[in-house]
Amino acid sequence: MLRTYGTIVADFFSGFTIVLKKLSAFFKYFEYTEIVSFPLSTTKSKG
Repeated sequence: MLRTYGTIVADFFSGFTIVLKKLSAFFKYFEYTEIVSFPLSTTKSKG
């Protein structure tokens, strides 16, 4: 039981790190697009 639980936790953490890496890459891209599109959205809301 403990051995399988340990492997489940190890698999979870390895998958979690992969997800975190993908998320960090996505947020870097999202921040970049947000910076680019932000002036456009502010001008649209005013007009």
